Amino acid sequence: MVKEILLLVVVCFISSSFSAVPEHHFSPTLLSIYQDWQRRCRMYTGTTEELIKQTQEGKFPEDESIKRYTDCLYTHHDYMVGPDNIVDTRKLKYLLPEGSEAILESVRKCNLDLVNAGETNLTELLWNMHKCYHDNIDPSLYYFY
Repeated sequence: MVKEILLLVVVCFISSSFSAVPEHHFSPTLLSIYQDWQRRCRMYTGTTEELIKQTQEGKFPEDESIKRYTDCLYTHHDYMVGPDNIVDTRKLKYLLPEGSEAILESVRKCNLDLVNAGETNLTELLWNMHKCYHDNIDPSLYYFY
């Protein structure tokens, strides 16, 4: 079940969007929510499909709208980030497929490293955490929707 839930990280995809992890590997939980999260976060931030695609490809454009979009994915409905800016990997685990321990560990380590380094801007913290996660995980396990 954890393998099916892995794809959140990071992250709200449209079924036509590219991601290293194909939609049919998304967990049932993620499949039930990601399109709504993506729609709401795109509307809220004004980011473009092109910026999402670049991020899915690991290019990480320095654009405020895609940074806010990433923030929105993690903080939508106060779901995964606590008041201390720590990502709740227990909640994240339920969005990822079984066997996603490497993703959870990478997100946890990147998140804690940035918090411990003193990053207080949540949008920048989550953007840099996501880049760190991308850089420290097998590319076939990379999620961004």
